[in-house]
Amino acid sequence: SYEPEAGEAPAHTYHWIYTMKALGELQTGTGELTANYPASMAFKTGSTTNYVVYNYGETARAVTFSDGTVVTAAANAFTIEQR
Repeated sequence: SYEPEAGEAPAHTYHWIYTMKALGELQTGTGELTANYPASMAFKTGSTTNYVVYNYGETARAVTFSDGTVVTAAANAFTIEQR
């Protein structure tokens, strides 16, 4: 009964559902955890927090989360750190 939006495919939706399941519950955007860079998020699964940053810049960038975690994000790439 799944009706994908225009330009969307069931395979793409499946990919994101299982990616989100692997990363865990979103922690940023709830007010509990913030970061000093807009293209950063954190997810919690069990006792592990997955910090995800996409750096749009041409050089590495240090992103600080409000829990004190600092992620050094590679240029023009995703960086994921687990703690």
